[in-house]
Amino acid sequence: MKKFAFAAILGFLFHLGGILYQTHASRIAYICEEGFDICTINPDGTDRQRVTRTPDITERWPTWSWDGKWIAFAPFNPSKLVMTDPNGDNETLLIKPYQNSSRPAWSPGGTKIARANVQKLYILDIITGEEKKIWPLGVNTLGYRDPAWSPDGREIAFASLSKQGNQRDIYVTNIEGDQVRRLTNHPDEDHAPAWSPDGRRIAFYSNRGNLAGIFVVDTDGANLKRLTVGSHDYPSWSPAGSRIAVWMIGDPPGIGIMKANGQGLKFIARGTHPSWQPSGAVSVEPMGKLPLTWGLLKSKLGSPQSDLNR
Repeated sequence: MKKFAFAAILGFLFHLGGILYQTHASRIAYICEEGFDICTINPDGTDRQRVTRTPDITERWPTWSWDGKWIAFAPFNPSKLVMTDPNGDNETLLIKPYQNSSRPAWSPGGTKIARANVQKLYILDIITGEEKKIWPLGVNTLGYRDPAWSPDGREIAFASLSKQGNQRDIYVTNIEGDQVRRLTNHPDEDHAPAWSPDGRRIAFYSNRGNLAGIFVVDTDGANLKRLTVGSHDYPSWSPAGSRIAVWMIGDPPGIGIMKANGQGLKFIARGTHPSWQPSGAVSVEPMGKLPLTWGLLKSKLGSPQSDLNR
């Protein structure tokens, strides 16, 4: 009993330390333009650090865990999903093969990852290795992409083709897939939904009206607003919800930071697909699990896997 209590207290202190550290050290992970490795950078464009160094392998979809301690990403050829700490150490294989045409999404508790392929959504429990398939009701069975987990862990936003198959819109489903609502309904392309930290709004990409840019909408589909005009994609909110990072598509491609109202867009680095590191605050999940620690992961998965065909 004493050993259990000590372990619980020690785990809480490590977790609390992580929260305090991440609150003051939020960074942006992204794909570096040169070499297609994963890098991190401060929101003001300073202190760029390289996470991976694999010039012969293309990395995709860097995505921070909700406790800010891990980055999941998808190396290509061979395709797989892995996770690593921000230093590029403790790399661990999660899924192989992995359809890397769509980004993954961490659950708020850090124990699950949602992913999409063309025909369905999946929820992977990274502790047990078990995967659950979801077919959201009333949605086309083709074209799923870009899952994004709500801050309370109860819902997943995603993009999918309409029943007619001629447009891609933003939907929200519960984690069972039996309660689905449609947030957008437009003949042009909508994708890349991203929840605001307070769970009240979803930012996304759209090219409606032949003017691509970032839009935001309430989670009930009301108050649709355009934030930017231009080739901006894959929004990612800051921990406080006051700013949004975007991929500025162009030559060269870049990472930009703007206010949550779309004003003051500023280029900070060359690269693509930004993911803003969360503050590390504990979110509530339906399963009631706390965020991951390395000890828990290691005890369940074993030592970090070195043979990843890198």
